[in-house]
Amino acid sequence: MRILHLDYDDLGHPWGGGQARRTFEINRRLAAEHGWEITVVTGRYPGAAAREVAVPRGRLRYERLGGGPFPLGVLSFLALLPLAARRVAHDLLVEDFTTPIGPALAPRWTRRPAIGSAQFLFAGEMGRKYHLPLAQVEARALRCYRWLIALTQAGAQHLQARAPQAEIAVIPQGLDRADLAPPEAIDGSGEHVLYLGRLDLHQKGLDVLLRAWSLLADGKRPPLVLAGEGRDRRRVEQLVVALGLGATVRLAGRVGGEAKRRLLHGARLVCLPSRYETFGIAAIEALAAGKPLVATSVPGLAEAAARGALLVPRDDAAALAAAVSRVWHDRELRVQLGREGRAAVEPLTWDAIAAQQAAFYRRVVGA
Repeated sequence: MRILHLDYDDLGHPWGGGQARRTFEINRRLAAEHGWEITVVTGRYPGAAAREVAVPRGRLRYERLGGGPFPLGVLSFLALLPLAARRVAHDLLVEDFTTPIGPALAPRWTRRPAIGSAQFLFAGEMGRKYHLPLAQVEARALRCYRWLIALTQAGAQHLQARAPQAEIAVIPQGLDRADLAPPEAIDGSGEHVLYLGRLDLHQKGLDVLLRAWSLLADGKRPPLVLAGEGRDRRRVEQLVVALGLGATVRLAGRVGGEAKRRLLHGARLVCLPSRYETFGIAAIEALAAGKPLVATSVPGLAEAAARGALLVPRDDAAALAAAVSRVWHDRELRVQLGREGRAAVEPLTWDAIAAQQAAFYRRVVGA
């Protein structure tokens, strides 16, 4: 099978996130295990170049489109997608929705089956942020999709209400087997609180997290490590200084692989204060490591962290501070949450997720 996969996000991008990770991990397995030829088209960013990913069978290559600072990079990528759809031979087209725009109408560019992968479902939030009618655009655009992928049941319900004509598969995010901590190693230990994710004040709620830290009593604030990069790094640094948190908050930059696992291993708990999420890959990585979560009870994130977490309302700094303090000081609770969370995410390996994706692809192409 020849697959053309359109995804603005990319692992090499300084702000690349869970969507890029999912695209890479699934496609690498599909090419290697089934011998499929897969072309991934991403946005262009400084240092980006076409590349081949080594796989034992099949073929996986990355191509780039557009370029320039935000929002020019996103807009030029979207404008050139129809050309890529005509230029690259394919039996199936897969389109990951592009933040902040959403669906890009891929079914209209090809005579082959086209699947929309809805890892981005924030048109309403993005519309309010940028003062654009993105929710209305999303609602109209979804009507042209016959097949869709959602990461959660909540996401599937959102899609079904707007695209009743579509067949929707729920296929969640995944994790590496190496991310799963041995159950006997879950002991509630750790020296810091960890945030994992993009440095984005609006979506990720980092302003709420830092306000919550300022509510904790002097001398009793746990060390907080913010691991990630993003456009808002400078604003986060300024907020840390303005709130007088420089002694307890450290920005670790972007981490991955063993560096990320070391940060997780050293964490006593993980805190994810997002205002909205489609899924939250950082949540299942934390739970896989046997670390308890304090997170906001927003759709997607709450579903991903249904076990192993204390959930608080979004935008509630006081509730967030209280939950962090409770988990930080209660080792028995940390062990309980850590073991429950680790057991809940054990089935979500990338091998299992790729198998579900392959089955859906085959059904769509055979339809």
